[in-house]
Amino acid sequence: AVYFFIENLNSTEILNIGWGVDISIKELSEVIAKAAGYKGRILWNEKIPDGMLRKCLDVNKMKDKSFYPKISLKEGILEMINEYKNYKNNYR
Repeated sequence: AVYFFIENLNSTEILNIGWGVDISIKELSEVIAKAAGYKGRILWNEKIPDGMLRKCLDVNKMKDKSFYPKISLKEGILEMINEYKNYKNNYR
């Protein structure tokens, strides 16, 4: 997305890059744990606030330029974890 917009956007305005779909921190942590093969528990501090209830980005400018992500968030997380593992195994 960053490369696409460097090449295709002639503006200094702020641009949100995202899916336009909200995901909670809990859901995100579960996706990352599963992709990483983490089998332990994820603990939450129930004494602190939940944070922002919604944090979905407005991606209309992105859509106006006909840019849509080619992979899902889950696929991207899995790809990044695999890339990290590959790097770690090759450069110890």
